[in-house]
Amino acid sequence: MILAPFGYFKDKNTRKVVIVEEAAETVKLIFTLYTGGRGLKAIAKLLNEQNRKTPAMIQLELLNKRLPNTHNGIKKKYLWDATMVKRILESEVYTGTLINHKSERNKINKTYHVVPESEQFRHDGFLPAIVTKEVWEQAKLLLDRRKRDNVRAGHNQPIHRYAGLLKCGDCGRTFVGKRKTYKDGSTIVDYTCGTYIRYGKENCTAHVIREDTLDRLLDAELRNTKKLYQSNWHTLEQLIDRWIPRANLAEGQIKKLKERMQTLNEEIDAILLERIRDRENAERYSRMIDKREAETASIRKRISELENLSDTIRKKQATIRKDIAMIDDILSTEIISEAQLRLLIDHITIYETDAGLDVRITIKAPFRTHVDEYDDNGEIISSDGSLNFDFERLAPLLFSDLPEFLTDKEVS
Repeated sequence: MILAPFGYFKDKNTRKVVIVEEAAETVKLIFTLYTGGRGLKAIAKLLNEQNRKTPAMIQLELLNKRLPNTHNGIKKKYLWDATMVKRILESEVYTGTLINHKSERNKINKTYHVVPESEQFRHDGFLPAIVTKEVWEQAKLLLDRRKRDNVRAGHNQPIHRYAGLLKCGDCGRTFVGKRKTYKDGSTIVDYTCGTYIRYGKENCTAHVIREDTLDRLLDAELRNTKKLYQSNWHTLEQLIDRWIPRANLAEGQIKKLKERMQTLNEEIDAILLERIRDRENAERYSRMIDKREAETASIRKRISELENLSDTIRKKQATIRKDIAMIDDILSTEIISEAQLRLLIDHITIYETDAGLDVRITIKAPFRTHVDEYDDNGEIISSDGSLNFDFERLAPLLFSDLPEFLTDKEVS
């Protein structure tokens, strides 16, 4: 029996890789806890409390491979730690994908380097999957964002969902979340400017905002964005209906573009001869050539778009449909998870004004930015729509280079 990555083993006789159920359950638990808001250290502590077997313990059972004691008498790697948990979360092998040639080591020169991803060997579906690709990607996103935002959790507490995402618009410091529990057992989470907490009101105001207020704002924003997605999807349907009876017109336009490109190439050849004869004005001729080469490249791109317009439109539709489904999945949940928040939001900037709070949410493309202003009671007193709309993806009809025979002017 040959030991494969934690959770798997390969039988020498059958040469098949199968799942070690006990280890696989631990892997699933790690991903569930991490995407649910737990930190690396908290997960390691819980695994030790539950006496979950580590990779070293599985090796001992399957291969009788023992590891030495450390100086304090604790068996090395027989207890979970944050590093072990992180390695499991980072490993794509648990989605069933095996990646070889990740690094190279030269024993003679004693060198070691990591191989670029483009030179690695990927084998999708090589192993039975323990977690889905979506769950692994969520965990990877959380690892990257929590590291970037320097997110930390309180003792034995899950990470606050908006931790690291909130920035004070007045002093630039991140917000600190605090959980409050009432006598009836209900809890709320308030976020307060870190400068106010650490240095007092002389340096910045509190900017206090509740977590459920942020949830309501984001829910309304997603519903508005979904409407825009649906509107653009229907617009694409109209564009396709307009394209089908006019497909033959595209062939004529492609022919004209090719003729223009041939004329430009002939002009470039003539200018090259003139540049050889008139060396004193070579720079002037070079500018003339550059101009024609740029136009040729533009025409070539235009021809490609016309030849593949139908496929391009269908792909844009599929992308928008996928985004609508993603929004529906998020809206169907009672509370937006931390993983979903970090997928959607780049950052939230909060200003405090005389009228209340000015909340500016910068959402990652292909989504959009929304601004709402709150009063002291957390009620919206003014709302501003999209400030950073991704027209290229969500409003393809606004492209300035659509075929002339598909524009409203041509149809009318």
